[in-house]
Amino acid sequence: MAIFRIIFLFFFIFIVSINDNLYAKTIESKSGNFKLKEVKFSDLIGWDNENFTLPLKAFLKSCNQIKNRDEDDSINSELYKIKIKDLANTCNVAGTVDKNNKDAAKEFFEKNFSPFLVIDNDKDEYGLFTGYYITTINGSRVKNETYKYPIYKRPNNLDYTREEINNGALDGEGLEIFYTDDKVDLAFLQIQGSGIIRLEDGTEITLSYDGKNNYEYTSIGKIIAKYDYMEGKNINAITIKEWLKNNPDKIDEILNQNKSYIFFKENKGGQIRGAHGSILTAYRSIAVDDSYMPYGFPFWLDTKINFDKKVRELRRIVISQDTGSAIKGVVRGDIFFGDNEKAEKLASHMVFKGKYYILLPKSVSGTGFIFLRKW
Repeated sequence: MAIFRIIFLFFFIFIVSINDNLYAKTIESKSGNFKLKEVKFSDLIGWDNENFTLPLKAFLKSCNQIKNRDEDDSINSELYKIKIKDLANTCNVAGTVDKNNKDAAKEFFEKNFSPFLVIDNDKDEYGLFTGYYITTINGSRVKNETYKYPIYKRPNNLDYTREEINNGALDGEGLEIFYTDDKVDLAFLQIQGSGIIRLEDGTEITLSYDGKNNYEYTSIGKIIAKYDYMEGKNINAITIKEWLKNNPDKIDEILNQNKSYIFFKENKGGQIRGAHGSILTAYRSIAVDDSYMPYGFPFWLDTKINFDKKVRELRRIVISQDTGSAIKGVVRGDIFFGDNEKAEKLASHMVFKGKYYILLPKSVSGTGFIFLRKW
């Protein structure tokens, strides 16, 4: 009987070893809204073709944001058993790596992280990936006949809708930080979540996200499509902006149906920062839904991009450094493309399904909450 048991155990171990997809390490979120399934780096299509020095540099920018946090704090409420110290220790190692050596950078990611596929509670690993860019609008510190549309910092009362704010709900509270000359440009500044305001003397000032009101974002494109003002296949950020400016009598009708409203603050440093506080890096920073995904982590992105009117694969390491009012969902990302005309075009045509893998510090594997589980 003992020999039979030994033979059976050996046979079981052999079967599992030749098909490790039968069992996988998984992490379940606190709410149960998503799971993380461990995979191998060899499972990530295109991994060996990555230029690892670029995401390493972007990752180090995020590392600067954790220095003042308690090491025993959770990274977020969903993955609450992963602590700041897990990321901080990895950041310390990252600081010793030659940032210009591709092989050293690759070795850093492979030795210090484990990739986990992100899957929502419907067992769906695919979600929506879009893009954003930094827009520049005209502005003034004082209101006049030209510059009459206020840009507000965050108020204490966040219960006002866009229409109520546009109709003067915040008047007299001293929340105006700038005024601009175009309400459509202001609306797109809010959609992007940060930007640059160019004053009359040519001075350029960076504006950063300072929160939003208590209303969900409604897509301007969907509103325009609902009224058949434009064919759905032709709708993107560029065409929406053109249509609104060519139809000034419809601007308020359309924009006010999006009740969400974004507030800004002046960035004294002059660099574009995401909601995490990190300086953003074009093509390497991504906005996520921070109610699910933590800031400051590398993700392996697997989606597509419309580049010069050709759809291509987009596979690379990006760092979660921002969020946005339209970025809602477990598998949902908004890629930062930069601050020029090319960035605007790329972002405007970036609407693709895809998936991503979060790279977790290997130290997490020893915390006891990752477990063998049949998938």
